[in-house]
Order: sequence, then C-alpha cells, then structure tokens
Amino acid sequence: MNDLKLKQRFVTIAIALVAAAIVGVVVMVSGVVPISADSGHWPVTKWILDFSKRRSISLHSTGIDAPPLDDESLVMKGAGHYETGCVQCHGSPSRPASPIAGAMTATPPALPPKIKSRDVEELFYVLNHGIKFTGMPAWPAENRDDEIWAMVAFLLQLPEMSEEQYHELAGLTEVKQLSSQVNGVSPATLQTCVRCHGSDGRGRGTGAFPVLAGQNQKYLSATLHAYAEDKR
Repeated sequence: MNDLKLKQRFVTIAIALVAAAIVGVVVMVSGVVPISADSGHWPVTKWILDFSKRRSISLHSTGIDAPPLDDESLVMKGAGHYETGCVQCHGSPSRPASPIAGAMTATPPALPPKIKSRDVEELFYVLNHGIKFTGMPAWPAENRDDEIWAMVAFLLQLPEMSEEQYHELAGLTEVKQLSSQVNGVSPATLQTCVRCHGSDGRGRGTGAFPVLAGQNQKYLSATLHAYAEDKR
C-alpha cells in the first residue's frame, strides 16, 4: 500500500512537471511575454535576477586579491576612465546620468549607495566582466587589471567626492580651456586626450598617465593605430 501511494505521488509530481514545462513552452512560443524596455520586469522576475546577480558576484569574486588602493595617481586614472566611459549612464558629482540611461531596463543605478554595499573584490569583478541582461559591459581591454583597480580606487572615493574634486581628478578643469581646433583636430577629440595626458602632453598627476610630449610622430602614429585595431 505504501509502495502504491509512493508511485502515485511520483506520477503526480511527474505529470505536474511535464504540464509546467508544456505551459512554459507555450508561453515562450506564443510571444505573450513582453520584451519592451519600457514595460520593466515583473516583480518576481526582478527579484530573481537581483538575487541571482548578488549571489553570483559574491561567489565569483572570491579569491581576488586587491592591491593597495590609496595611491592618488590610481584615483586620478580611474576618474579619467570614469568620465570617458561611465558618466553617461551613472552620472557624476558634476552632472546627472543621461535620460537615455533612465529608459533602460535594468536602469543603471546611482553608484554611491552601491559602492558602500560592495567589497572591493566585488567591484573589481563587476568592472572586469560586466553583468549579463543589463547594459553593463565588460572591461574593453583584456589583461589590464591595473586599469580596473584604478577605477575601483576612484569608486571608493566617489560617494564623498565634491564637484570641484571630481573636476580636478577627471581633468575637466584643463578640458574647459580648450575651445578651438589645434592642427585641424577638433576640441572634442582634444578634450578626450587632455583628460588623461594633460594640455601639455606631460600626463596629469605623478605617474598616473603616459607622457606624450617629446615622443616622435612615427611612434605616436603607430601606437594610435594599434590602439584603434585593439592590438594595444
């Protein structure tokens, strides 16, 4: 009798699983599930994604060894990277995020509260690998842990950073002084270079960025072409 009940229970569970699978396939094939960004996620979907994300980051960041992050040159380098590639989605002490980012699903978060709740190893992992199902990309250059740790060093100071401090660290003070072309190069392009290398080409900060002044034209041209072709 007990064996019969056990078999019946097993059959019931098996039928329920098959039925659930059939319903899942029907829903997927029918197209009724909205994929539009402006519809957002169902609450249960959002919870599952957020919980899975937190657990995955916690697990995969285990074993990462953080270097000392209190070097001001690291913070400055990270600020330059942030202004170039992150501010459009996450905003900065000097301006809010783009309205376009606010229309994304998932919406890129304001970083100061997130930074305070993350270990430095977790920040490194997210910056290095990005996050699936969001607009958060992986770090574009492989084997450049030094750049990623510089960003982590900057992020650790971001929550308490003033607008003036950010302008100085990100090189925006020098950038604002550029208003005209130089040798046919547009101000927008020059601003991108000055943000890291300084208006005199000597590199901002002490050892934060490479010195361009004094390099010969052939070397600089080859380096820029290699960078454009993802070889550097």
